[in-house]
Amino acid sequence: MKALLNHWYEKITSIIVFLIVLQTIEVFENYWWSETFTVVYVTLSAALAVQLLLPWRWFTTKIVLHWLFAGATIVYLSGMQLLLPLREYSLKQQIYSLIDQLEQIYAYVLIVIALLFIYEFIIYKMFTRKKMTLVFVASMLTLTIADSYTPIWLWDNVAIVVLVFLIYLAMHHLHELHQRHPQRGKQLLQYPIQVLLPLSIVLGLVMIVGVNVPAPAPFLQDPYTWWKQSKGESVHVFLGEKAASVDRKEPVLTATSGYGRDDSQLGGGFMYDYSPVMTVETTQKSYWRGESKSYYSGLGWTDEQMDDQSEFNREIAVFASEEPLLTGDYIEQNGEKQSIVQHVKLLQPDLSPVVFAASSPYQLLNAQSGTYQETSRVATWNPELAELYWDATTSSVIDQYSIVSEQLIMDEAKLREREANISHRAINDLYVQLPTSLPDRVKQLAYEVTEDATNDYERAKLLETYLSTTYPYSNQPDFTKLTGDSTDFVDQFLFEVQEGYCDYYSTAMVVLARSLEMPARWVKGYTAGSRADITPNGAMPPETEDSTGAGVYTVRNADAHSWVEIYFADYGWVPFEPTAGFSYPLIEVENAVSDLPLPEKEEKPAVEEVAPVEENATVTKQFNLSKRVMSYVGVVLLLGVIGVIVWKRNTMMYWIRTYRYKALTNNEKVELEMKWLIRDLRRYHLHVLEEQTIREAIMVWLADNKYEQEHGKQLTVALQTVLYLFEAACYGNEPLSDEQIEQYQVANQQIRHLFTEASQK
Repeated sequence: MKALLNHWYEKITSIIVFLIVLQTIEVFENYWWSETFTVVYVTLSAALAVQLLLPWRWFTTKIVLHWLFAGATIVYLSGMQLLLPLREYSLKQQIYSLIDQLEQIYAYVLIVIALLFIYEFIIYKMFTRKKMTLVFVASMLTLTIADSYTPIWLWDNVAIVVLVFLIYLAMHHLHELHQRHPQRGKQLLQYPIQVLLPLSIVLGLVMIVGVNVPAPAPFLQDPYTWWKQSKGESVHVFLGEKAASVDRKEPVLTATSGYGRDDSQLGGGFMYDYSPVMTVETTQKSYWRGESKSYYSGLGWTDEQMDDQSEFNREIAVFASEEPLLTGDYIEQNGEKQSIVQHVKLLQPDLSPVVFAASSPYQLLNAQSGTYQETSRVATWNPELAELYWDATTSSVIDQYSIVSEQLIMDEAKLREREANISHRAINDLYVQLPTSLPDRVKQLAYEVTEDATNDYERAKLLETYLSTTYPYSNQPDFTKLTGDSTDFVDQFLFEVQEGYCDYYSTAMVVLARSLEMPARWVKGYTAGSRADITPNGAMPPETEDSTGAGVYTVRNADAHSWVEIYFADYGWVPFEPTAGFSYPLIEVENAVSDLPLPEKEEKPAVEEVAPVEENATVTKQFNLSKRVMSYVGVVLLLGVIGVIVWKRNTMMYWIRTYRYKALTNNEKVELEMKWLIRDLRRYHLHVLEEQTIREAIMVWLADNKYEQEHGKQLTVALQTVLYLFEAACYGNEPLSDEQIEQYQVANQQIRHLFTEASQK
């Protein structure tokens, strides 16, 4: 027994390595046969037994025994026949037979050789704590990446690896104590139960808590997924398919922003994805409408009831032509409208079959696939829902189209005279539907918010204003506020989470409006996007500023959005924007203009196709090979440069900033420092949205009660100072003086200090 306890630390480390290797090879669950795992398990178990039973210094003997046991395991489990009857088979036949059998099991042999080599290398060459930490990190990376991008569930293996590594760290600590203080170490070894029992309890509690705590939503996106999605490509991850069912009271799913078709369960958070989806050249700024949903289940939106209304839910074939789309028969839309002409280029044409357009589509002028103009049936039109879809029978993928929409001109005086009601009773019932499980406090809130209104339009505006000013916007809502008393999505938002993004606001407004018997529907699509001619500081050049917002807009996945439409009798579906920080680009009566035609597009001359020359194939192949080698060299050099930058990043950033700052004018210094200030304030959840100017963003920050209560006047004065000097630097005709630069820097530092203090309380 005493011999077994000699070199106890080394032997425990051998067990730790054995367990880590066994857990790591689980990534091959769907690739190896069960026989392969059996061979590996037996081989590594035999190697571990040799390590534990033989003296530690018998290095060569143990290595030889490892390989002998490995060979014996392969021969026994594979059923190999090493020797044929000598009288019946010659030596040559014996050799050929052995080779044939090895060819059949060479995969087993290679796997066992590789794993046994790794095991021995770790035990004999990676024995220090730092090197063992590298082994642990490598194992964790392998398991977590495989868990994310393969259908294998590996979190149990991750937990085991973490546990055994914690045990290793504890044993390493005892070993270091024994090495440095031998007498104290011997005393501890005399009481193994007293030493190991508290250790076991602590590690057990850590693992129990770690495995059973609620899983938080991820707040960072892995670089590979971000890179693929930035190019418009999708990455199949398996977190959703492998996750255990989660109680509705704690939604933890996190996705990236973008347009999706399934809205049956709303909630969770999302990360912004700024990859472009389309560009829209338009005569009027607008939201790009996609679909609407009518049935609210308490969890999300579906079209369940719409499928039962065959007359209302009809589909009409659409050809790209000069003919206008048919209008609906059941819902009158007699309000004054303005035409909007749009030319749309889809940058991800396979993303969705939905045709996006401003407000309600009126006429599909043309649809193209590359340079080919489609003349056959290209789309399907639902006039009652104002939804247009690319036809599934179309052989080509449409990547650009021109469309005319009609958007209602907002006449508030007339809207105050209209009731929110659809004359067709069955259809009206579709748009006032609410689940019977909706808590009464939601309906009560709707009545309280609108008690001072005298007409339906005022009620709708009061609901819109209440939501946008009461609840802060967040793409990562704090679900720890959920009590578990309610399972309704809107109820949770209004009374528990009390923060969220567009889906939360828009769904809440539809439900509140329906609580007042106002027909409302949930609409989704994209916001306008960003203009190419908007300057970096968010301002629009004076020569391009007009009431229409006509121009070319780049629409990204981050612009995916949802809003509300409420029907007013004899007027039409009127859009409302309840989301904090957003504003629907309405066409007011005084701003209505005549239609603005798009400039004619130049026809590109056809390029004659040139047949490939066969004799250049060898040259092309050599060129491709050279190109690949150069790519590898470029990657290595790039990694080297990145390594140097990371190593000396602080020094380099100091040089760069000093050099840049000295070369700037006073006005440019203010612009640059404002850029740095906005970037640094993001850590306090203060953002400048794409549709906001700097002034609008600062006004929103000042309206935040948290900061207003903490520092009130000081913060207001400092923000107004930097805003005044920033606008003077950007739009003023005179250069700023050195005294003004010093004043700006003092206010800048004061802002950082005040926000830091407020966030720590």
